[in-house]
Amino acid sequence: MLFLPFINIAIFIFILNSFTKGLDDEIKGRVNNYAYAIAFPTLLALGFCTSSGVYLITTVKDRQDKLRYLLNFTGMKSFSYFLGISAAEACLYVIPTMSFVLLVMILDIQAFTNQTGWFILILLLFGLSFVNLANLIGFMFSDLDKAFRNSSIFMFIIGFLFPFASSLLVLALSSALDMKDASIRIPINWVCLLISPFNCLNNALRNIIYDGFILMAKTPEEKVMMQEFKTTAKEAYGDQELGVCVLIFLGQAFVLFFLCVLLDWRNMNSFKGKDKNKQKVERLQLPQNEDVQ
Repeated sequence: MLFLPFINIAIFIFILNSFTKGLDDEIKGRVNNYAYAIAFPTLLALGFCTSSGVYLITTVKDRQDKLRYLLNFTGMKSFSYFLGISAAEACLYVIPTMSFVLLVMILDIQAFTNQTGWFILILLLFGLSFVNLANLIGFMFSDLDKAFRNSSIFMFIIGFLFPFASSLLVLALSSALDMKDASIRIPINWVCLLISPFNCLNNALRNIIYDGFILMAKTPEEKVMMQEFKTTAKEAYGDQELGVCVLIFLGQAFVLFFLCVLLDWRNMNSFKGKDKNKQKVERLQLPQNEDVQ
C-alpha cells in the first residue's frame, strides 16, 4: 500500500513506452518528458488517496482497543502522542517518496530533474500535511476496518471533488453574474489551496513542470513559447509561486496537527466534565421480613 502511488506511475510508464516504441529517439524523449510531467501529479495524488488508510491504522487501532486511554493514564499527553505518531508516519512516508525520486532520476524526466531540490522539498512538505490530514480523518471512525476502507473516499473528496466543484462554481458564477473569471477564481483558488494539501501539491508540481519546460527549451523561440505557455497556464489555474506553496504546506501541517491534538485531548478529558457526585451508589437494602423483630 505504501508504494501504491508509484505502482500507478510504473504501470503508466509501461503503457507509454509501448505506444512510443517505434518513434525517433528525440521525439520519443520529448513525448515521454511531457507525458510524465503531465500525468505524474494526478497519478501521485490518486495513489496517496487510495493508500491513506495505512497512515491512520495506529491511531484508530489505539482508540478501538482503548490503548490510547491507557497511555493517557500513564502520562502520555495528546501533544506527545501525536508528535511521536506524526514523526513515525512521516518516516514511513519518506521511504516510498525517496524511491519515487530515485525512479525520476533514473528515467531522467527533465521536467523534474532540472529542479531536483524543489521537487524533493515539495514532496516532503506535502507528506507533513498528508499524514496529519490522515490522522484527522481517522477521528471520524471508531472501527479500524471501516477506517481503512473508507478513508480514501474522504481523501478523494478533499483532493479531487472539492477543487473540481470549485471550478464548476467559478464557471457558473462568472456566467450568471457576468463577471470576470479572475475576480471569482482567485479567492476560490486560495480557499482550495488552504484546505486541500492535494491541490497545493498539484499547484507546486505544475510550477516545477513549467520551469522545467523552460529549461528544456533548446532555442530562444522555444523558450519564449514555453514562457508564454507558463503564463497562460498560471492564469488559467490561478497558481501561486513555489515559495507560497511551501508556506501553505507548513501552515497546513501545523493546523492539522493542532486539530488532532485538540480532538484527542477532548476525547481523553470528556469524562471529567461529568458530575461524579450524581453517580451515587445505591445502598444495598435487605428485604423486610415481618417475622424478624
